[in-house]
Amino acid sequence: MHRVRPSDAVLAMPSGPAGLPSRDQLDAYGAELADHVAGIGAFDVVHAHDLWLAPAARAIAARFDVPLVLTAHLLHAPHRAWWGAAIDPALAALERDALHGADAVIAVSRSMAEAVRTVHDVRPDRVHAVINGFDPAPFSAPAAPEGDRVVFAGRLDRQKGLTALIEAMARVVRVHPEAELVLAGVALDPASDDPYEADLSTELGNLLAHFAELGARTRFAGHLSRPALAALYATARVAVVPSVYEPCGYAAMEAMAAGLPVVATDAGGLAEVVVPGETGLLTPVDRRSEPHQVQVAPLADAILELLDHPERAAAMGAAGRDRAARAFGRRAMARATREVYAATLGARR
Repeated sequence: MHRVRPSDAVLAMPSGPAGLPSRDQLDAYGAELADHVAGIGAFDVVHAHDLWLAPAARAIAARFDVPLVLTAHLLHAPHRAWWGAAIDPALAALERDALHGADAVIAVSRSMAEAVRTVHDVRPDRVHAVINGFDPAPFSAPAAPEGDRVVFAGRLDRQKGLTALIEAMARVVRVHPEAELVLAGVALDPASDDPYEADLSTELGNLLAHFAELGARTRFAGHLSRPALAALYATARVAVVPSVYEPCGYAAMEAMAAGLPVVATDAGGLAEVVVPGETGLLTPVDRRSEPHQVQVAPLADAILELLDHPERAAAMGAAGRDRAARAFGRRAMARATREVYAATLGARR
């Protein structure tokens, strides 16, 4: 959003209600947005990328008698329960209505597509897997590793498997005392006004205090720009994406584009991005109960495997850079999305 500016192809729209909107507010916003786009001219498809925008998109599609395509980037239900977050019944109902109200649903991985079909009972012929694309160019800097640096990039959230990562890295530094963990996008704030952020910050801080040998080898880098993250990746040996679940896995794609081998969980889209043994290693998540648990010992073993065998790790990094450029470019995503548009339009004729 912050990198898109209004142009002949990109129009600024009303932003809608602030805060957590009610269903009535969403419906009113749909009518307002439909009025706003009425003067744009003819168009063939409405494509929504957000659960909150689905009612507005449906109102526009109905008024102009065009199909609605909805991209599912993450499912409120069941995914949030997998890392211990509460499922809001009202949001789950809104999500289900949105998915069933679309002429076609684009899921950002095959894992997501399967959940849309099986959990929400959306007709299989309406569900299409189109993996997200990105620009690998900002991550093309040559590698300049600084010691045994392991990098995580993501936000402060239980979804991201941070407690398992810290426990795994505590095992790693016992074998590689000079190993270093850098967490980009994460800054601990136990005094945060957000209880969730404060609780998780306290939990992670206590873990690091318990594993004193790791605490001295851990750095929280906070928010980084894309160029700064690319520069950090260039100094690393291994990237780790230990998420409980990822619908797609942008962090793994970007790390691969930077030429790093990736240790990731076998959760969701990550298992479709990382090719085990070729571009990195996959480790298990225990899904037998909720919340799901990232397995610490296999995660530590995988990181150690790559630190212990730098030539193999470098070969995986090179293969990952090639795969990121070849399989996850924006042109491939655009082609696949246009194919969904064509199929959806054809089904209405």
